[in-house]
Amino acid sequence: MMEELVSVEEMLEDKDEDVRFLAKLVIKYQELLERNQVMDFASIQTKTYHMLKNHPDILKKINVSIKYIMVDEYQDTNPSTA
Repeated sequence: MMEELVSVEEMLEDKDEDVRFLAKLVIKYQELLERNQVMDFASIQTKTYHMLKNHPDILKKINVSIKYIMVDEYQDTNPSTA
């Protein structure tokens, strides 16, 4: 779900009880990652995506210094890596 950039906030407001429960699980999982100061692969992707989206100065520096990016795992394409 994190890789699909699903809004946990919107899920918490969903009328479906199961969707709200799943949102709470995602929040708990993210809290565990933070508490243990670790990142899973989805976190690496989404945090990078949000950093580049929210900090155009960083994106500009990267655009200037990196000309090509090789994507090795096509099956890992999703909204956060597209």
